[in-house]
Amino acid sequence: MNEIQWIKTSRDREQPIINGHIFKIKERKPNGRAYWICNYEGCNERAVTNDKVLVSVNLNHDESHPPEKSEITKRVFRNKCKAEVVKNPLKSVPRIYTEQRIAIVNNTYENPDDLISSLPVYQSIKSTLYNVKRFIFPHQPHSRSDLIIDERWTKTHDGRDFILADDNTNDRIIIFGTLSFFSEPVILKITLFSWTAHLNHALKFLPKFIQFTA
Repeated sequence: MNEIQWIKTSRDREQPIINGHIFKIKERKPNGRAYWICNYEGCNERAVTNDKVLVSVNLNHDESHPPEKSEITKRVFRNKCKAEVVKNPLKSVPRIYTEQRIAIVNNTYENPDDLISSLPVYQSIKSTLYNVKRFIFPHQPHSRSDLIIDERWTKTHDGRDFILADDNTNDRIIIFGTLSFFSEPVILKITLFSWTAHLNHALKFLPKFIQFTA
């Protein structure tokens, strides 16, 4: 019986894996029917799917064309890292790579050395992960005049305005806060003992300074 799975490409397009072999798209119909050809160079094995359900497949792989286990491992690992970036965008990319690498090794029942050799190195995957993060976070403005404040940051959780002033000039000045902050009394507590200690130290030091500079 033919086993089919689906995996995403680097461009987030889905490809079928049939009996351990990756297939690439040859033709896609509007009705959901798709025609695939083996991803292996020089192999003409074909498959047909309809809404991700395998309709037919013509497999005749010989020993010179074993299942693409290493490539599948790389893609699974890359997709797990990308999903973690989306889930926890504030987590650093090197940390995500390390954590996912440890997790996939700990959860395998195969030879860890063979698995590790199949995983992509950090340098080959970091640009992909940083590109995912760039889509999540807005681009940094070059100046305050280029700053675009999302509407959700202009209000507090209870609906009060959080931007008190915005002059929209080239040398833009923005004041964040609520009116209640200025209307409510602010109590400043001064510790007399602390001020007395500083004052005594200054009075002891000042005559010596005058004597030295005279």
